[in-house]
Amino acid sequence: MKMRKGNRAASCGFVWVASIFAAFGAIGADCACERSRAHRPVTRGEAVALPDFTQTPYTLAPDASAIAIPNQGWYVGYPRQDKPPTGKERPGITIIATNATVRGANVPALRLELVRGEEIGPSSPCILLDFPVDFEEYNIWSFAAKIEVPEGCDRLIYDSKPTTGRWAQIMSESFDDFGIGAVDTDQLAWIGLDSFATDFKNHHYPEKRSPEGFDEFRWDVRDEERAAYKGFVHDRVKQLAFYYDTRKIPAGKKVTITIADMKLVKGAGIKVDEPEMYGQWLDWVRNYRPDYSDSSHFLEPPKEGRLGLFDRLWLVKDGVAQGEIVVDMSDGCLLENYYSTNDWNYVIRGGRGMEREWQRSTAADLKRWLKEITGADFDCARWPKARAAATALPCASRDATSTFSVRIRSARATASTAFSRTTPTSSGRCSSVGSMPTVSYSRQSKI
Repeated sequence: MKMRKGNRAASCGFVWVASIFAAFGAIGADCACERSRAHRPVTRGEAVALPDFTQTPYTLAPDASAIAIPNQGWYVGYPRQDKPPTGKERPGITIIATNATVRGANVPALRLELVRGEEIGPSSPCILLDFPVDFEEYNIWSFAAKIEVPEGCDRLIYDSKPTTGRWAQIMSESFDDFGIGAVDTDQLAWIGLDSFATDFKNHHYPEKRSPEGFDEFRWDVRDEERAAYKGFVHDRVKQLAFYYDTRKIPAGKKVTITIADMKLVKGAGIKVDEPEMYGQWLDWVRNYRPDYSDSSHFLEPPKEGRLGLFDRLWLVKDGVAQGEIVVDMSDGCLLENYYSTNDWNYVIRGGRGMEREWQRSTAADLKRWLKEITGADFDCARWPKARAAATALPCASRDATSTFSVRIRSARATASTAFSRTTPTSSGRCSSVGSMPTVSYSRQSKI
């Protein structure tokens, strides 16, 4: 059984920048949260039975529920806003709303009959459905699919998981796979540029294959990994989308994809290591209601002691840096310290030997942004200037990590803060995961 870890708690590759802004009382996230809530679409659909979640790494709440995604209304469209279709395209896509038998049950289905596409320009044809969705609420996309590939189409991956961290063209070269994504209201429609958010084989469960040949698909859009880092804003979706590059189909051949029993589920999600704490976090986000009736206090200096570490933590005082950036350039920063060889994917293998360069570039980024925010110039060093500094705890990401520390000099305490940042590799597109900042300190005197 495939077990995949969620990544919502550490979904931002630049979490260290967010941490610095938070230390100075930035309020942009609050404003964005309020705007996001006001513009979220309302997800509506016919209530249906929950899909089967056995043999999958998901957990269901007692109030979990599902709605149907209709098989009617799908059409071929070109969602790329900056490059409208030329009118000469022959996408080779026929959409048929039908029924299919899955485990003996007759369920609504969508049959895609695909032949060779011709005259396709920079805007790629997609199979679209106008269906507003808030994936922050209805976070799981579920269906069963069967792909029928004729002889002569030899690029097949069968039941294996596709390789990620490579070019978009390679992602769509397999005949027995297809792309899945959505179009949002205020972002570039990446699926219209051959860059779908994820694909069928990345979230299918061949061990649950039905006698009729249908494989189950379950994707926690909100919390689970995807095939690519390019995607859509979860709570801005206006269209659901499927993608298949028909240009690769040989002349005279036809690929048929049947997608059945499509549903959206809320009240379920990928299993996490600490479900109680994660539930508390979700409740806090769900119930967060900032009061902007009088926001003048946001212009005041940040309150002292709000970090809970000591009475006062000075990054900069009177324009002078109160610490230095300590960069670990030892063998301790090597990827082999964080992953066993069994866990190395394409991106990690491609990143070996680049760890120290990531350390340098990450420290340079932090130095730059501290300068931008505070006007102070922080020194970079390979070890703390004072022996009393605490050792930074290393942070790890799924793909590639730069770990460094900021040592804070204070009359009351010496602090060492570790931040983690995922760094793009030369391998192209990848699904990256960051780590939350870790803070440690050693006391020089009683606080």
